Amino acid sequence: MSLPSRRVLVTYGWCRTAYLAVRSLSRGGYRVYTCSGHAPSMSGWSRFSRGSAAVADPFAAPEEFSKDVGRLVQRWSIDVVLPGHEDALALRQFEHHLPEGVQIACPLREQLERAVDKAEVTRAALAASVPVPASRFPASVDEAVADAESIGFPIVAKLRRSNSGKGVAAAGSTDDLVGILTGRFASFCSSPIRFPILQELLPGQVVGACFLAEKGRVVAVFAERYVRCKDGRFGTSVFREPLRWPRLDEHVAAMVAQLSWTGIGHFDFIEDAGRDEAFLLEMNPRLWGAVNLAYVNGFDFPAALVAQTRGEGNLGRFFASDYGRELRSIWLVGEMIGAVNRWQAGERLGPARTAWDLARVLPRSRFDDFVWHDPLALVAEGCCYTKLFIRSGGDTNPVGEGMFQ
Repeated sequence: MSLPSRRVLVTYGWCRTAYLAVRSLSRGGYRVYTCSGHAPSMSGWSRFSRGSAAVADPFAAPEEFSKDVGRLVQRWSIDVVLPGHEDALALRQFEHHLPEGVQIACPLREQLERAVDKAEVTRAALAASVPVPASRFPASVDEAVADAESIGFPIVAKLRRSNSGKGVAAAGSTDDLVGILTGRFASFCSSPIRFPILQELLPGQVVGACFLAEKGRVVAVFAERYVRCKDGRFGTSVFREPLRWPRLDEHVAAMVAQLSWTGIGHFDFIEDAGRDEAFLLEMNPRLWGAVNLAYVNGFDFPAALVAQTRGEGNLGRFFASDYGRELRSIWLVGEMIGAVNRWQAGERLGPARTAWDLARVLPRSRFDDFVWHDPLALVAEGCCYTKLFIRSGGDTNPVGEGMFQ
């Protein structure tokens, strides 16, 4: 395949992270194509997508998904495949189904598997002297009870591999913890190597740091504060603002070096303002929810990643030297999901509160999922989330087959 053709296939097209990549790459002169395991796909309905196709679900049927992507690579003469989510793992695992010569814009399989494992990332942080909440790695329910009592309640139980706020549960007592481990997490407690990890539940606000790295060295970092999340204090953020905090930059540099990382990534932290410290929670080795916040403030991570994958130099050209106006970012459909969560929790004025919150923050804010010159993407996103909500019986954060491991 010829390098100058600049054809990119963005996967997981129904998700806003992929949609932002489509917009970014189209603006950068790439011919962008998309695929999705859910319909309608907001990226597929976008005017910036040259073509779109349905593929198998990457979590439920990873090999079929990879075969489908391989066929699309051939059909559209794709040079680079940009995974829109953790479907990168499926593409790396079954990379032999992709045509020879196509590049995948993500780390190798071994690095990805380490980065999505919360236990491995926590151990890497300890080795890099990056603060983490008090953590334990039990192998049985009895060990977990003893470990939780040594940490002190409340604690958080986390599946080793999960995403988007799924697979995390807080326990305020021994009975709560046992109920979680023998109930919703029971299938992961039968094997010591898959047993959930336990961490201290720290007070403070969640913050994040997005980055691009090259062979263990940081190229760019953009930090963010989660002002509001759709599920309350934790979970996927729906309203974010830029954050300038050198301490986060230091922690990112230490983790990138420890992991010998090349590519993009994102770390979640808990802020302890009283000690001017941040405690690492987990890593997202992929496009993240705040990709638009970085983008509107001059940090174009998707375009930089594709350029890096293609072997181009001068990656600093994709990143602003100053944030300027410090625009904020709103996930519009996420705000609507948050309103539904409030309603389901008994807050009948939740939708009105959401509308008021949005009205107050619109100045100097941009939307993750809506621009005036590409309105159908938001329509598709709303329809897709509505379908998932109905199909799951009213769950605003449904878990699909294969998403927990």
